[in-house]
Amino acid sequence: MKPTALNNSEAQETYRQAELASFDGVAWSLNHLGWMQGSPEIVNFCSFHDDQLIGNTSTWRITDERSATENVFVIPEWQKKGVARNIICTALNYLQQQGKTIATLGTHGDNKKAIRLYTQIGYELCGSRFTVGYEID
Repeated sequence: MKPTALNNSEAQETYRQAELASFDGVAWSLNHLGWMQGSPEIVNFCSFHDDQLIGNTSTWRITDERSATENVFVIPEWQKKGVARNIICTALNYLQQQGKTIATLGTHGDNKKAIRLYTQIGYELCGSRFTVGYEID
């Protein structure tokens, strides 16, 4: 697996459809995806089976030493087969080759499957973000 460019509308739509399938119908808009792909700091790691995009993670530069890893997803038919672990480890190896010493990743606090995977790989809690909401009637 190697970095994947999502530099045309067909690749971005393929990505978006896989993301929709993986996140219960929630995905970045094509405008947002196109905006993110315009940054030289973003690197995508897509996993394919034949021509089908089955999973992804994206990384981007925060500082010279630190990079964020986000939008880890695997389409339902390929979950629990090691795809996410493989994608994340590939991204981490790439970041290490780029001289990064810290890779951060965030997830929802109730996403136990993701938290278990990330801690098995070696991620540790380095901070927390508290989000509050208010229901407006």
